[in-house]
Amino acid sequence: MSYWRAPERCLDDTSEMKSWCNKAYAAALRSQKPTKKPKAKR
Repeated sequence: MSYWRAPERCLDDTSEMKSWCNKAYAAALRSQKPTKKPKAKR
């Protein structure tokens, strides 16, 4: 897993930070691996 720092311009502008966070969160959701369903026991 890699981490990125927020750009400097986001530190002073709250609307820019919100936009950057929303994009980062959406990217994290897209990269999420699907979970495997457990096999049913008989």
